[in-house]
Amino acid sequence: MNVVWKHDLLDVVNRLDLPLGATVLHVAEQHGVIRLWEVHAADATATERRIFRVAGTGAPFPVVGANARQHVGSLVTSGGAFVFHVFEDAMTEAVDHGY
Repeated sequence: MNVVWKHDLLDVVNRLDLPLGATVLHVAEQHGVIRLWEVHAADATATERRIFRVAGTGAPFPVVGANARQHVGSLVTSGGAFVFHVFEDAMTEAVDHGY
């Protein structure tokens, strides 16, 4: 059985601890907040830290070494006044759960 969760993307760089194997479904504005929806196995316990970057149209954003970015989706906000683009870093970060 799978479950869909949503996550807020509140910054330019967003580090999310997602269940291992989660698949990004969609990005959109909901109630004035940029959100990301992902699907994963309901019984997933292991996580990985994934990095998502938000860039406005025409705004430069850095390239981090060979860490290529994959386009996740684009969204229109504020009734069409702004368009943002969400990219995921190719590399994940280790998650230390303290045990």
